[in-house]
Amino acid sequence: MKENAILINVARGGVVNERDLYEALINNRIRGAAIDAWETEPVSPENPLLALDNVLSTPHIGGGTVDTFKRTIEIAFENINRVRNGEEPEYLVNR
Repeated sequence: MKENAILINVARGGVVNERDLYEALINNRIRGAAIDAWETEPVSPENPLLALDNVLSTPHIGGGTVDTFKRTIEIAFENINRVRNGEEPEYLVNR
């Protein structure tokens, strides 16, 4: 990467080696990073990347939009009503 590059990870944690990224950032091998997906989530407050001024961090919410949050809340309340009415909730992971 060029020294003026900014790495953006909104994919999956582990796609970027955070130790190597930290070294690249503190040694000015790249300009900055924006991280939405972390190797370990939730990200530890002790993660050294969080202390850097050239890192923008978010708690894995990059895909969240007003519409997706609205729909998630709607589904949650629909499922509450289903359970209250003796029905099985939709979208169960473990049946």
